[in-house]
Amino acid sequence: MHEFSIAESLIEIVQSVSEKEGMNPVEVVHLRIGRLSGIQAEALLLAYQLVTQETPLEGSRLEIQEVEPRAVCRDCGHEFDFPEDFFCCCPQCDSVRIDIKQGREMVVDSLEGEVANGD
Repeated sequence: MHEFSIAESLIEIVQSVSEKEGMNPVEVVHLRIGRLSGIQAEALLLAYQLVTQETPLEGSRLEIQEVEPRAVCRDCGHEFDFPEDFFCCCPQCDSVRIDIKQGREMVVDSLEGEVANGD
């Protein structure tokens, strides 16, 4: 299950940002994951809970927003919802020359937590 290695990389990113911003503790990590990314949200949630044990992120919560796939036609420019079966043509002009615009990403949107007051 590659979600464990993703969770480990996510922890490195979150710890780096939280240290830079002086955030301790991190309470919530907001993540956007595209439905075409190949990442299973439930598996990532479980992996996150396991790999954060005995780290500064233990007890933090991972909140995942799934991003629906969208595509754009290279011929007519029409933007549309991309079906998850990967077989698709433009609903406007029937072209098969399409580009996936969103739905494959994994993005840390934001962190919630306490920021140390420099006083």
